[in-house]
Amino acid sequence: MDYGFVEKNGLEFGLSEDFKAKFEKFLNLNSSLNFIEENKNFLNAHKIFNIDSSALSDISPLCDMELIVSDNDDIFKVRCLINDFIRESKSVKSIFPYFPQKCGEILNHWIGNEADVKLILSKSVCKSLKDFICEYDFDGAIGDFSLDVKTADPFMDVLLVISDKGVLLGFYKNDGDFDSNEVLFSRNSRAIEWAGKVFATYEESCGEYICLDEFLKKNNDIKGD
Repeated sequence: MDYGFVEKNGLEFGLSEDFKAKFEKFLNLNSSLNFIEENKNFLNAHKIFNIDSSALSDISPLCDMELIVSDNDDIFKVRCLINDFIRESKSVKSIFPYFPQKCGEILNHWIGNEADVKLILSKSVCKSLKDFICEYDFDGAIGDFSLDVKTADPFMDVLLVISDKGVLLGFYKNDGDFDSNEVLFSRNSRAIEWAGKVFATYEESCGEYICLDEFLKKNNDIKGD
């Protein structure tokens, strides 16, 4: 009680709100340190500081993220995970560093699910997507499918995919190339919330969204990098 950790209420004693807050911060720090220790080789080999510093101040929501690695038995394991993850979701928010190989298949799944998709892309990837959409023969009516894209210049060199199913997080290697062989994955609601805050921070720093109707206008020029 002298330190303010315990409060007396009538004949009962309980932890003070101030102590609960401090103890929660301690537990979060412990979770963050455990996450860093378990994934230190991965983290040391990648550019993780491209993520907003306020998000890095508490990474405890990522404590249960699983490191998915492509191996000799399945060299496309990570790329297939990313493609399957984004195409089967009804709600997607993503910072995406490259143009997907199976873009048409992904688009048709999104249309079929009437997905709500928000993307942050580099200018060159955005131009590639626009060119693809303008020439693509969609399987059916677009319906309530919603696609909104922002361009980031310079791009923030990170892969972040948030959906109703979970979170994918990938990074560029220290040599400057995107690592398509290793990503972090979680279905935890705290990780989804954390990732949502990261996305919102970058979303605010970019320009206006380009909607699907604008993409379909061939005279709407988007210059590449």
